[in-house]
This record gives sequence, structure tokens and C-alpha cells, in this order.
Amino acid sequence: MKLRYLRLLLVALLAGCQATPNHAPPVTVAEAAGAGERGQAETLREGRRLFVSRCVDCHVLPVVARYPAEAWPHLVAKMAARADLKPREEAKVVSYLVALRKTQK
Repeated sequence: MKLRYLRLLLVALLAGCQATPNHAPPVTVAEAAGAGERGQAETLREGRRLFVSRCVDCHVLPVVARYPAEAWPHLVAKMAARADLKPREEAKVVSYLVALRKTQK
């Protein structure tokens, strides 16, 4: 009986891990340009990498569409110290989130 519950728990945990990339999809340069973002592809990739790797240290990745693009700079600034983001890294995370948010409908 206990083994059965452990298996169910393991399946649930693994299913939850698979959902994480959906909260941080890549943004192509073409999408970013269409959204008015002039960031380079490397900046967006690095911003996504930092978002995925640093934010999950404290909480699950937020759904980007939950907040308007204008809110992300303030939200990231509030958490940058806890995430140990240098100013350049913080700017890359913001670039990624703003570009992603502007491409979502």
C-alpha cells in the first residue's frame, strides 16, 4: 500500500517538473521585434536562463502573462538581491520577461 502511494507521489512530482518550461518559453528575435523589443537573441536566451535557474531557488516560476509587461521591471527589481542578480543580469531577465509578455495575447 505504501509503495503505491510513493509511486503516485513520484508521478505527480515528475509531472510538475515537466510543466516548468511552459512558464518560460523561449522568445525568438522575430517575436521580440514584433513586440517592440529590440533585445538581441543572446540577451533573451540569457535572460530566460537566469529566470529559470535563479527564480526557482525561492518559488515556482510565475506565469508571465499574470502581470503586464510594465510590471516586470519592478517585480524583478524587488527580488534581484535575493536571486543574487547583478545589474546586468537583472536587465537581461527583465528584457526576456517584457519581450515574452508582449508576445503573449
